[in-house]
Amino acid sequence: MKKKDKLLEYIFGVTNEDTVTEDFVDEFAKELEAKALLDSKKRVEELKKSDELVKSKVQGDIIIPKRISTDQAPELNEQVFKPRKEKNMPFSDEEIKEIEKTISDIRYEIRQKDKFVQKEEKKLIKEGYKLTKLVTKTSKKLNNMLEKGSFSNSDIEKTLELKENYVSKLKEIHDNIKTVASKYTPEMSLQERRKQIYNDAYNAETERAQKIINWRENVKLGKSEFNWGNHVDDSDKVMPDKNASLEERKRQANWEEEVKKFKSGIED
Repeated sequence: MKKKDKLLEYIFGVTNEDTVTEDFVDEFAKELEAKALLDSKKRVEELKKSDELVKSKVQGDIIIPKRISTDQAPELNEQVFKPRKEKNMPFSDEEIKEIEKTISDIRYEIRQKDKFVQKEEKKLIKEGYKLTKLVTKTSKKLNNMLEKGSFSNSDIEKTLELKENYVSKLKEIHDNIKTVASKYTPEMSLQERRKQIYNDAYNAETERAQKIINWRENVKLGKSEFNWGNHVDDSDKVMPDKNASLEERKRQANWEEEVKKFKSGIED
């Protein structure tokens, strides 16, 4: 039997292609529709019977409290729900007072430590700000020498050495600030760590805002200009590093080699 004959037999129940006419197809469709209606009716009857069976099962096994009188109410296990008893701490009144005093003393020590840390941080920040000004001043002095061309080797060496000392001191101050500000201990809770991180971020943002305000005041007084150049000059406060991403912050030579580099730049 060919595939076509098999398909006709599967769909229409006939094997002869000539018998599959339009009238035959219409009659076949009507039969399928009537059969589908009968199947749907049977399905509805089955659903009704299943609902009746489920309802009888529910009424026989499940008790609905609202429909039962108090006489027929099932007995409840009252031992399931018990009020939590107040715990009696194994300490006397004097011991409790001593514990409270110890806690208050620890809190006072922590507050004093925070005050000391903030005071030291402010002190170091002021010193760093002064050194930043000195670094900027020496940088401008070197630029003026380079532009005018009037300089001596001793002046260049002294200026570069002075700038190198300022930068090294500035790096030391930054390290001290990190040391003072490192107040994180393994015993700190997550909430305390978050609070500490927030305080550090707040102090850093306050310092940045204060710096911008000082710049604006200097602009109003005509002392300096508020432009990108000022920001670049302030980048000298960061100690040049061998692994720095910016070229201007990389430094692999000492101040003597910097003098040679400066001289070679003048000759070129």
